[in-house]
Amino acid sequence: MVVQTVEEENNFDIDLLTFPAHTTHILQPLDVIVFGPFKNYFRVEQASWMGKNPWVEVRRFGLAELASKEFKRALTPSNIKARFRRTGIWPLNVDSLIHDIGCSQAFYVEG
Repeated sequence: MVVQTVEEENNFDIDLLTFPAHTTHILQPLDVIVFGPFKNYFRVEQASWMGKNPWVEVRRFGLAELASKEFKRALTPSNIKARFRRTGIWPLNVDSLIHDIGCSQAFYVEG
């Protein structure tokens, strides 16, 4: 299955990106810049809606409507680009990656 996937990505000129072990908490580019603010925006919007609609149950579609407004607010191209830049993933910035991951100097290769 994995071999087939790698062959298919080569056929479609797709570059695979994998994160080094034990670094995903640092290298999850959308977690802090997009999903963190989204959660905060959504909580505020939900509290506001509940204040305006006391004793009304939030239905599935109403919840989706509230979430979609705030998701669009948090998921902007500038936010996404900023986080990828900050993590050093794109454009590639090895110094940023090494600083954030805290690699041992024994593994740092100058050049």
